[in-house]
Amino acid sequence: MKIVYRLLFVLLISALVFACGGKKDGGVDGKVVNGQGQPLSGVTVVFNPAQPTSDAKPQAITGEDGIFNVVGLIPDFEYIITLESDTWKTRVTRKIKAPDKRGSLTLDTPIVVRFQLLNNGTVIDSKTGLQWLIYTATDISATNVLNTVKNIREGGFNDWRLPTKAEIMALKEVTTSAPQEGPQISSEACCVWTAELNSDKIEWDFYAEDGSDFWSSSKMPANDRVIVVRTYGAPPAAQAATIVVPSPAAGGTQ
Repeated sequence: MKIVYRLLFVLLISALVFACGGKKDGGVDGKVVNGQGQPLSGVTVVFNPAQPTSDAKPQAITGEDGIFNVVGLIPDFEYIITLESDTWKTRVTRKIKAPDKRGSLTLDTPIVVRFQLLNNGTVIDSKTGLQWLIYTATDISATNVLNTVKNIREGGFNDWRLPTKAEIMALKEVTTSAPQEGPQISSEACCVWTAELNSDKIEWDFYAEDGSDFWSSSKMPANDRVIVVRTYGAPPAAQAATIVVPSPAAGGTQ
């Protein structure tokens, strides 16, 4: 009989340990990914109270799998989730309602950070792998835009180029909301210089901002800027090498 009691005691302790090792009551967990769905680690996830009732802002840091878990939220209270990183910024947010004391919440979809605004002013589009820059340049015209682009050295790179039409169109975020009826005219519609790859033919193409992090990175008027792009992670284009011909006195041959 003692053996039975001991067995039941062990089973009870095991059940308690298993329960405590699971998801914590009142906690919220989710995942942060980039534009290709890959996890983002080391991101600080901040829970900001939607109403200024409390100064407490519970935080959590994403692991290598992009997953975070936070506790200490006020039950049934609304929070706005913001993200912080040492290397980039984003305006991406998510509004949630904290669970009650005995419940827990798992975000139904990951928090997606497509555009990463780097500290050097450039923008990484993690969906396409392109690095963008809205460069301040006054008095730009079709006659000097190519020379202007060739002399851009922002971020330490010398391989900036004008985007193609397709690359500009790909910047637009795809929304899941139902389309509005009738023709829609954006108040943020304008134009941008484009050129197809390996072409010197410049065009002044129409585009429409969608309010994404990319367009918010700079609010320069269209006439005072040029938008350029490069492949993120690619080394700078090779500089023209200076060939030194040794003189006969230095041991050269004729």
